[in-house]
Order: sequence, then structure tokens, then C-alpha cells
Amino acid sequence: MKHAFFFLLFSLFSIGVCAQENNDWERYLEHLATLDEAESTSWEEVHQVLSEFSRNPININQATEDDLRQLLFLNEKQIDEIMTYLGKYHGMRTKAELNMLRELDTDRKMLLSCVIYIGEMAQNKETFRQLLRNAGHEAVAMVGIPLYERLGQTNGKYEGGPLRHWLRYNMNAKNRMRWGFIAAQDAGEPLFKGKNKSGYDHYSFYFQLRRFGVFDNLVVGRYKIKTGMGLIINNGLALGKASLLSTNGNTTNILTAHSSKSEFNYLQGAAAVLHPHPSVWITPFLSFRYLDGTLNKDSTTLYNIAGSGYHRTESELARKHNTSLATGGVHLRLVKNGFYGGATFIFNRLSRSLQPMKIDSLGQFSLSQLYRMWLPQGQQIWNLGVNYGYNRGNISVNGETAYGNCNAIASINAASYSFSSKFALTALYRFYALRYYALQSLSFSDGGSTQNESGLYLGANWRITKDLTLSTYADMAYFPWPKYQTLGSSRGWDIMTNLLYQHKLLTIQARYRYRNKQRDNEEKTSLIPKQDHRGLLAVEYSHNHFTLKTKASLSYCNYQKHSLGYLLEQHGRFQSKRFNILGSIGYFHTQDYYSRVYSYERTLLYMMNIPSFAGKGCRYALLASFQFRNIQLSGKWGTTHYFDRTSISSGLQQINKATQTDIDLQLRYSF
Repeated sequence: MKHAFFFLLFSLFSIGVCAQENNDWERYLEHLATLDEAESTSWEEVHQVLSEFSRNPININQATEDDLRQLLFLNEKQIDEIMTYLGKYHGMRTKAELNMLRELDTDRKMLLSCVIYIGEMAQNKETFRQLLRNAGHEAVAMVGIPLYERLGQTNGKYEGGPLRHWLRYNMNAKNRMRWGFIAAQDAGEPLFKGKNKSGYDHYSFYFQLRRFGVFDNLVVGRYKIKTGMGLIINNGLALGKASLLSTNGNTTNILTAHSSKSEFNYLQGAAAVLHPHPSVWITPFLSFRYLDGTLNKDSTTLYNIAGSGYHRTESELARKHNTSLATGGVHLRLVKNGFYGGATFIFNRLSRSLQPMKIDSLGQFSLSQLYRMWLPQGQQIWNLGVNYGYNRGNISVNGETAYGNCNAIASINAASYSFSSKFALTALYRFYALRYYALQSLSFSDGGSTQNESGLYLGANWRITKDLTLSTYADMAYFPWPKYQTLGSSRGWDIMTNLLYQHKLLTIQARYRYRNKQRDNEEKTSLIPKQDHRGLLAVEYSHNHFTLKTKASLSYCNYQKHSLGYLLEQHGRFQSKRFNILGSIGYFHTQDYYSRVYSYERTLLYMMNIPSFAGKGCRYALLASFQFRNIQLSGKWGTTHYFDRTSISSGLQQINKATQTDIDLQLRYSF
């Protein structure tokens, strides 16, 4: 009956709905995220940024390069093309002119159209007081209510209640000045007691001032920064392999406020972008923050830095903020006639020494810990790197080489050539020495870190017709030192092909991805291939207020045994000026965890959800929001029901029933 009800609901939605233009930015972000299978940690950050800019759009005719860098999904070459176009034609008169930009693919053009508006060319110089007077304010409160109990709640191991909730305030003055704070609480964390006597488990504050006096960009409080190609520092601002095709291997330097609930991978202090000369940018940054550290048996040194942000149990609370990290650095960037060069220096000092290898009483370590031997270690870690490139016309060359007190180097270099506005090739080679490490690095890799890897990536982007685009890449990687689940050197292959058809109201996406990584056999005597095949077929129809989407995902894994899984989904949306409703239903069937399937599921404002499913079951979700003047009320109901089990998850997260239902409520007030 449930299945019949939902399919009837979507059928009723599909009956002729007509109205005005749909400014649905998340639709285009979903195309990009599903292309990369959300393997990058940055999609949530991009989602957060676009949520803010969709409510505070940029006047494209007054935009600076740094304005466009704040959007995260554009690279330097794309930004340069936009700025050149604005200068040559004295601004834009309509958003349709975005179609004249050859460096942007369709989804990025549509994303950009959702976060800009066409305004006057002249810039009015406003004082600090005038900016404050014209600012917009937003307050958001959210609560998540589980209709189940986890084992940690029933046995009293969790120190707090079952609800998760957060508060957020943000002030925005024409994207030139922003400030706000966030208070967040995960389910199971104590409130106004224990280590959280001050109330919420997590507080965050940020202030950002742009194009004011000597500051091109100034951030105080919590912030994220990325320089070069991420070998020295990148606080999670990097997208996946498929996105590299549309950026032609090109990257951009970014400094932005950390305005999300994430408790990991940010800096806390102050950073600024100074622009003393048209060709020179200087970015100094300072930070001091506390981290959660897992201690070794000596109770003084660190085994690792924990990044989950959970503080629910006695052991999780014991490691909360038990280590401090002081960071300082500077980035210098020079640009001239299409050439650019830069240098980054960073120094980190931990209050405890990192010792990532567990040593037994005999002073020996287990062979299963070999993959941890060259992780960051010590109390002081510094790195120095240079980045360089050339962007002009059809050619784009970019690279970065880094060194540190690890006494090893890492280098990444990319080149792209556009044969025409319809066809471009990209090549990227990286060499990360197994002894190289940088505490905040994040760059292109197949193994998840910027060490112990060399590889070659080749990709092509071909706009076959106006409506049809083919994207494909092949990535080959070699790991000389043992990785997790391997006791020797190993190799990996990653091949993806995506076909995207976008014509007026209809979008069709077909994607196939093959990954082959070597893993230990069951006896751990030799390496055997772990082969993953994943396919996606999605058909989307969008007409004014209404969107209907059907998706089929297939997963096949061959590793010690064969495993097959699939997911069938139906999504629908109706949107009017004040009312918005989205519904989805999915059926999944996988033989085990190896053939698990993923889905992109819309949720509340400033939140993103890409769940995975394994086993047999159904997923239902309904999201609705209502806008009345300055108040927006939103709610989401989501249920996952399993047919092949009587309990969900394990450990303290275990739910002793086959159904998991969550209700999320949100109130937004803008003034």
C-alpha cells in the first residue's frame, strides 16, 4: 500500500503544471555530485556556499575575481574568462550571455545563473556604517527527532539525549561583509553538563570583510584556506576526479569563512588577502585551535587526530580538545600575461607529539600497521612549496611542488588543451613520495592522501552536439608502500564515462565507472584484484514548478566472491512562490556491503545527505517547506525499512528494529 500511495502521488504531480522560471540550483549541483559519486569531502562545503549565495546573489557586473572564487566551483581559467568578458563588453545585460562562455559546462553555467543577478556596473563606495545599515539578517533553528532508540541510549553509554539540533545566525551586507555564529549538538552529546557545561557541544564564529581598504579579503574566527593545488594546505576545498574534466586541471586559491557545522578541517584565528599591486596577492594566516586526539598507551603522545566530532561517550568526551594546534603561514601569488607563480610556507606546532605507529611491550609494531609508518609524525611540522602555471587561450598548464621537514617532496602537474569550444583533453601526473606529509594537505589522489602514490590521469570532455556531452577519464595509480588492507606495493585503475543529454525540459544521464584496486587475499599471502563496476541511468523532466526524476543504479563487485546490488528511485518536486514539496521512494537490493549503492537525497537548508544502502529494503522521504513573509517553515520525514534484518547498524549505534525513521524540523527567520 505504501508503494502504491507514493507512485500515485508522483503521478498526480506530473499532471500539467505550468508557471514561472525555476531557480533550482541544487538540481545542477546534484548532476556534478553524482558524477563524482560524492567521493569528495567538499560537496557539503559547496552546498553550504551555494545555499548562502542563492539567498544573497552576486551582482555579476560588479564582481571581482575574489567574489567568484568564493563560489568554490569555478577555477582560475573560468574566472579569467568571465572577467575578460565583463571588461570587453562592459558587463552583462542578461543571464543568457553566460552561454557565450566556452570554459563553463552546462551545469556550471546554470549554477552560476542561480547565484548572480544583473545589476549596475558602477560600484558605490560604502562606509562600514552604511554596510551595516543595508545588511540582511538570517536566523535558523533545526531539530532532528529520531523515532527509534540506539543501543547507546538504552544502556546509558551516551551522556546526552537522542535529539540533534543546531542554531545559526548570519548577517550579510552585499557579500562584502558577513558575520555569524553556529551552535550545534549531535544526538547523544550532553547539553549543559559535563564537558559541555557551557551548553552546546560545538560553537563556531566567523567574520568576513571583503574589498575594504587594504583588504581584498579578511576573515576572523573560523575559516578555510586553499593554496596552489593543495599539497601544502587545503581545508577540504577540492572536488572529485570527474570535476577535473570541466576545470581542465586548473585550480584556484580560496580564502572563505567556515560557516558550516563541520567540526573538522578548518583554521581558527585570522587570515587576509592583501592586493598591493595589480599583479600581486599576499595571504598571511594565523590559527590556534583545539583538536580531539586519540592517545597512545603512554597517555602523552598522539596515535591520531580524530575527525568525527562526536562527543557522546565517556571515552569520546575524554579526548575532546585534549590537544592544541598552532598554525602560521603565508602565500604569495604573482600573475602576469597569463603566467602565474606562487609560494606557500606553513608551520604547525602540536601540544602533543604525533606517533602514529602502535608499539608493543617489546618495542615492535604489527605488520598490519605498516600503512601507518609514514603518516605525519612529531610535534613540529613545516612545509614549503611553489605553484606555477600558464593560462592563455586554448592552453592551460598548472602545477605545484612541495617539500618539508619530512625530507621528501611531492609534485603534481596538469596540462589541458582545448582543440575547440567542443573538445578538450586533460592530463595530470602526480608523484607523492612515501615519506612526504603535510598536516593540512589535500590534493588529487586515488589513495586518499598526498603521499605514497604516483599516477597518471587522462581525461576528455567532448560536446558532441549542443545538448549532448561526453566526459571520460582513465586514472592509473601505483602505491610503492603498503596501503590499508595491503601488505605490499599495489596498483589501481579508475575509469569513468559519462554521457549527459540536456535539452529544454529533459535531462538524461548515463554513467559507468570501473575501479580495480589490489587487496590482500583472505590468507594475506598475496594480492588479488578488487573490481568494482558501477552504473547509473537517470531521466529527469522539469517544467516550471514541477520536476520528475527516475533513477536506476547498479553496483557489481568481484572480490573473493561476486556481489551484485541495485537501487531504483523515483523523485518528484512541486515548487511555487511560497510552497515547496519533494518526495522520493527507492527500492534497494544488494548482496552485501561491497555492492552497496548511493543516493543523492535533498534535505533541509544548509544540510546535505548522500546516504548509502546495503541489504534489501525501501527508502521513503518527504520534504516540504512553506514561506510566509520573512518566515520559512520546513520539515522532512525519512524512513528506511529493511526486509532482511531485525536490527540496524552495530555497536552503540545499533537500532533493535528493522525500520529507521527520522523527522527533521527547521525554522528560518530573515530580516
